[in-house]
Amino acid sequence: MNRGAFEWPKAIPRRQADGLIRVPLFVRYPRRVQPGSVIRGMVLSLDLAPSILDLRGVGPLPDADGRSWAPLLAGDMTDWRTSFFYQYDYERQPPIVAVAATS
Repeated sequence: MNRGAFEWPKAIPRRQADGLIRVPLFVRYPRRVQPGSVIRGMVLSLDLAPSILDLRGVGPLPDADGRSWAPLLAGDMTDWRTSFFYQYDYERQPPIVAVAATS
């Protein structure tokens, strides 16, 4: 069975244009998000834990790298990231990939 780009080890995002690097985040939280809303803020997977803690009313993790995206749900894009850097250098030989993405 061939799964194409999603077969291990090819499932690891290695190319700049790979759709595995930038994917939409869907949130269903009726108290804070209106159905059909689109928020253009760029969030990363490392923002998930701080966001869940923040939405539950728990203080931030002391050494967390991510940020809570709860303010984005209220439309506050103040001081929010507009770019990120991704680097893949797991293998000893090429490909070594570095990606800088902007919104």
